[in-house]
Amino acid sequence: MNQMPRSLIHVVDDNSAIRDLMAALLNKFGYDALSFSDAQSYLEYLNSDQFVEPLVTFVDVIMPNMNGYEMIAAIAPEHQGMKFIIMSAESDIRSEYKHLVCMFLKKPFHIECIEEALSQMEACRVCGPSNDLGCDAVDQRAFYQLSDWSCPNSTDVQLVPSAEPLLNKRLSDYLLY
Repeated sequence: MNQMPRSLIHVVDDNSAIRDLMAALLNKFGYDALSFSDAQSYLEYLNSDQFVEPLVTFVDVIMPNMNGYEMIAAIAPEHQGMKFIIMSAESDIRSEYKHLVCMFLKKPFHIECIEEALSQMEACRVCGPSNDLGCDAVDQRAFYQLSDWSCPNSTDVQLVPSAEPLLNKRLSDYLLY
């Protein structure tokens, strides 16, 4: 029996404890994780022959030399369609970057928040980007005062009725244990 390939997730955070925790959680949820300690090392990887586009990249905001928003802004023009989830305890999301981010998770986060965010990213991969996916029910954009945010990759197409059951599944529904 062939196993389905594991999805790849990238984590960019200068805190090694958070990187280790995220890698352990992602592996538990059935994903492969690559971790990076800062924006510069991630950009070097992104521009290498070894780069594999992930399902999503979790990005810390406050990092030395280049913050997470600047990193995403540098990546976005050449890698349109890449998906990013911001992780931060800071409530100040600079408005010029919010349109580049799929979700906003407040640190410290609960394991269920990571699981729900991954479920949404899986639904996005299957159904295509859309404001109808309900990502706003998963992330903490109210904490960041982002009431006018919309999906950065959305074409604003309506979901077909056959895709709607995917939105009610949890990540564990996609995984084989």
